[in-house]
Amino acid sequence: MTTGHLIAAGLFACTLALFVQIFPAAAFAAGADVSAAWRLFAFGIFLIAVGALMTAAGGRCGCPR
Repeated sequence: MTTGHLIAAGLFACTLALFVQIFPAAAFAAGADVSAAWRLFAFGIFLIAVGALMTAAGGRCGCPR
């Protein structure tokens, strides 16, 4: 997974978690676990951090290009 994909997935997870916190009734009606939204937010932050660290490393992951 490229760094851009990691950061985009992290931003999506954070945005989704914030929407669950802002609209808990709609999230509950859709079947989302409102209490787990902060864990999803933390996972999104983790993905963003990993993507940023991979970018800072210069993409030297040993992957063939």
